[in-house]
Amino acid sequence: MVYVSLILSVAAFTLEQPLELHPGKESLLATLAIGVFATGLSYVMLQYLIANAGVVFASTTGYFIPVFAILASYFLVGVTIGWSQVAGLGLTLVGAWFVNRSPGN
Repeated sequence: MVYVSLILSVAAFTLEQPLELHPGKESLLATLAIGVFATGLSYVMLQYLIANAGVVFASTTGYFIPVFAILASYFLVGVTIGWSQVAGLGLTLVGAWFVNRSPGN
């Protein structure tokens, strides 16, 4: 993450003028909330899952990112969900089940 931050900082100063921006209080609070609660809390939860449930179970949390994105877009924004999204959600859940089922079952 340090290297990505450095690369993005160089790109930002090369392509944009970030020092000329003057974000409002709402933008700064939203950025702080996303950084602390969304990103920070998700890393803590992932480490907790790795320590208590194992790496395989914790890795399947990545399967659920598109599931929650589609559901949030439907319930919060009102995006129409088609049959291909429903099929994809089903395949995603079946795949997570296959990964987490007990050996020999």
